[in-house]
Amino acid sequence: MVLWIGVASVSLAASSSNPDVSMLKLQSDGAFVFDGVLFSVAHFDSTWKRAEQTALRPDPAAVPGTNGEWKFAGPMVTPASAQPIMLKETFQRASDRSIRVSYVADHASGVPTENFCLDLMVPVNYMAGKSVRVDEQTVDMPTQFKDVQLVVKAAKTLVLSAATGTLTIKGISRVLIQDNRKWGGSYFEARLEFSRPKGPLQHAELAVDVTYEPYVSTPVSLASVTNRAFADDKANDGQGGWSDEGSGNDLSSLPLGPLVAAGVTFDIIDPAKNRGTSCLVISQSKTHSALTQATVPVANTPTYTHLYLLHATAWTPSGSTVIGKVTTTYTDGSKSVQEIKTYREVGNWWSPSTMPNGIVGWTGTNKSAPVGLYVSHIAWKRNRFTRSPLSRQGRQRG
Repeated sequence: MVLWIGVASVSLAASSSNPDVSMLKLQSDGAFVFDGVLFSVAHFDSTWKRAEQTALRPDPAAVPGTNGEWKFAGPMVTPASAQPIMLKETFQRASDRSIRVSYVADHASGVPTENFCLDLMVPVNYMAGKSVRVDEQTVDMPTQFKDVQLVVKAAKTLVLSAATGTLTIKGISRVLIQDNRKWGGSYFEARLEFSRPKGPLQHAELAVDVTYEPYVSTPVSLASVTNRAFADDKANDGQGGWSDEGSGNDLSSLPLGPLVAAGVTFDIIDPAKNRGTSCLVISQSKTHSALTQATVPVANTPTYTHLYLLHATAWTPSGSTVIGKVTTTYTDGSKSVQEIKTYREVGNWWSPSTMPNGIVGWTGTNKSAPVGLYVSHIAWKRNRFTRSPLSRQGRQRG
């Protein structure tokens, strides 16, 4: 048995150890994740064997965060040479949504190199069915695998879709975008090449500016279909709330009202103003919820291209399992269906951790454990100019 819980609303969208930049996490080796996209330096030798910046460490001579800078240095060991590539990185906070990162790489004698790049790993769900912009050219990203190489060209600017917004990258000279689904992967990969002479790598540099722009989002209320409150006075009485495990293990710590989670705006319902209910609980077992599906009208909303869920599971099965589906019905009668899988879109509400399509958007505590909720993304497969969403239906797989 698994419990799938949606919280209050869905949303539609059109000096320290970490910089104070929205949606950014700087790692100890200088790699960073910006709105779900991993940025790290990669070296490919003449046989295309890959080396990464995993051995970089903070520069001991520089205090992290001084003048808004974080500095890293260290070796990149490649099988093509007994000597490592020495890499230096300077990471700068430009604003609460933008950064500048610069790299200098040197090798004592020159190492055989096919590609030396800032490598971006973008989950397929973020870009499939959408477009990237390379300078003034727009390139559609396929929903299903078609070709390995999608973009190979000289360019100065790249704009791509991330988890909750877009990333604009300036200062590049050449970009390659490939579809790693060819080898069973779940990422698009963008390689931003360092500026260097052709031949063995002796010296190379790259400096880029990266800016995050969140999608404009509008909450869609679940008020008409909610069936549980966040607080629960008595465990296992079949009356709710939350997972019906009593006051020692409920979600009463979730704040009510507008909530920005992973950059997306949701509206958390006050149960005192909505029949004593604030969330939608769908279950395979009638012991925990008599509801196995619900339909939420979204007619007369503006035209949007993305849907975000704020949700979690309880009694989560091991492994990746389809626990539900979201069906969107459009005004022209057509439909699209998105499966919701554990450990891809959503996980257990206890001690949450990020999934491929499930960013931890809110965390808190109750009397039993650290708890949290996931934000998952669904791209609506439709012509955004002629078809509008009429309703969305969540169904528990049973």
